[in-house]
Amino acid sequence: MNGRAMIALAATWLLLEGRIGTRALGWAVMAAFVALAVSGNLARRRRDPLRVRAWLRVGWVFLAETVIGTYQVARLVVAPGMRFRPAVLEVPVRVRRESAIALFAGMVAVIPGTLVLGVARDRTRMYIHALDARNLDDLRRSLTRIEDAVREALP
Repeated sequence: MNGRAMIALAATWLLLEGRIGTRALGWAVMAAFVALAVSGNLARRRRDPLRVRAWLRVGWVFLAETVIGTYQVARLVVAPGMRFRPAVLEVPVRVRRESAIALFAGMVAVIPGTLVLGVARDRTRMYIHALDARNLDDLRRSLTRIEDAVREALP
């Protein structure tokens, strides 16, 4: 228990009640104790049960990667000569939950220029077809960004 918070809550209780006495002090201390116990237990058990920030990050990363992928595919299609180099990549998968792997694979599959071919039986690798793999470092960074967001939302 946080002693300062207990004193602050008890003092607030006494000020709001308008009386200072043994009985009022007892009720104030008890109310402060209960308030801190309940809020402390809830905070310890589930700080952010819905992981709102993590899911917002998943949405933001997905939107950003979709916009980037759309631009890159459009640029490849419009450019004269269609100079692109497709490739199949074996990507290590760090997420372990089935739901996290499914979300990661689904996000990668929907992003323009990439297609998930499959996930290894042991769930440690994913096989991805990339329309243009001339810059593998950017592609791997993009996949890592997506997976990191998924890992944060579905640990």
